[in-house]
Amino acid sequence: MTHLSRGYAALITTLFLCAVLTALAFSSATRTYLLRLSALWNEDALMSRAHAYSCMQVALFELSTDLTYRPHEDGEVVDLSVDALCTIESIVEIDSLLRIIVQGEQKDSITRLEVFLEELPGLRPPFRVESVREI
Repeated sequence: MTHLSRGYAALITTLFLCAVLTALAFSSATRTYLLRLSALWNEDALMSRAHAYSCMQVALFELSTDLTYRPHEDGEVVDLSVDALCTIESIVEIDSLLRIIVQGEQKDSITRLEVFLEELPGLRPPFRVESVREI
């Protein structure tokens, strides 16, 4: 093997190792970025769910003080904090139950809840929560 061919082999080996290390660094960085993005999406989903449950509590409070309370036709926006909003979309009576639809939002994540209340006249509060589910 000549001196020139040994230099050529060393150059090819160095280029190959650089390519492998660059590919490993790129895949590691991409994976870390995607994991962080996934964690942020999950956090937004949890926050939107918390906002929806808070909105449900606001609707229950409004109903406990005034059983005839109904939100505006296009929904009532509730300001929970500086950057947290939710919407009481509707409260309708179905048979002997009240159906409440609320929505919580956090960035691109939206959680809608459907709540059914059983009216219990003469008690304070005048209802009992039958069911809560995400829709």
